[in-house]
Amino acid sequence: MTPLFQSPALLLLAVGTLLGLNFPLGKLAQAAQVPAVLWAALISLGASTLLGAWLLLRRRPVVCDAQHLRYFVITALVSYALPNLLVLAAMAHLGSGPTAMMFTLSPLFTALLSRLAGLRAPARLEYWASPSALAARWWRWRAARRGGRPRGCGSAWGC
Repeated sequence: MTPLFQSPALLLLAVGTLLGLNFPLGKLAQAAQVPAVLWAALISLGASTLLGAWLLLRRRPVVCDAQHLRYFVITALVSYALPNLLVLAAMAHLGSGPTAMMFTLSPLFTALLSRLAGLRAPARLEYWASPSALAARWWRWRAARRGGRPRGCGSAWGC
């Protein structure tokens, strides 16, 4: 890998962008009456397809014995499919804005609790990223509640 792909700032930007796309796309899926279970399965299938293609391109072997397969299935259900299903179910009742704000608070509270417990001191980037993402979500949600777009938000960005 090149040093650019190992950059924490680039990783934060890429993951934040992909996670941020989950909420408007989930809202569009609900508007099209796509069931939440199907949408969560499609998201999981897309992610696993991309990761599988990446492994094939890098020619990295994947161990597929019974123990690893059991781990893969349990991890996929507990850490990926079930949280996506819960987010989509919450989005149906709360809307995408408040759901995205609650989703954004999770890493902030995790960083603060780990600091208070003395487990690990979060990097400066972690302290900066979560509040700024929360502020951006709140700004967009507040403007949407007023029935308009936030100032400086062009239609090309989908704000």
